Amino acid sequence: MYAITDLEKAVGYSVNQLRDRLDLLSPIFSEDLQRGKRGKILVGDKILAALRRMQELEREGLSPRVAQGEIIREVGNGDGKGQTTFGEGLRVYDGNELVEVLREEIKHLRKENEWLRARVEELTPLALPKPRRWLGWLRLIRGRQV
Repeated sequence: MYAITDLEKAVGYSVNQLRDRLDLLSPIFSEDLQRGKRGKILVGDKILAALRRMQELEREGLSPRVAQGEIIREVGNGDGKGQTTFGEGLRVYDGNELVEVLREEIKHLRKENEWLRARVEELTPLALPKPRRWLGWLRLIRGRQV
């Protein structure tokens, strides 16, 4: 079992980078991730190999999330059949469908934006104090002198 400090030396990631990548890999290799004494994170050989592969993929220019997907495709779901069941159920769109989905999302976000702006306009007067007349006393003085 390897601790975070061992992984830092082996892979070259910082502690925060390691924690982020372990969060990405933990659903795939949950049996290889354990807690030691005082909550210390301990990982096995499978996660170390996956971290090294993730590092290779990131050097090729992939983001950690995309690298996670690639590792899922390469390893499968750990069922021994080499088939991925972890990432199934994701809808793949072609170019035209994606454009339509994004247009609908933009329409929805514009409506939500309008509603939120209306709420801000409605609630702003309630949140701000009433305006004070700082020079009101000056008018009183001028009125007496005239």
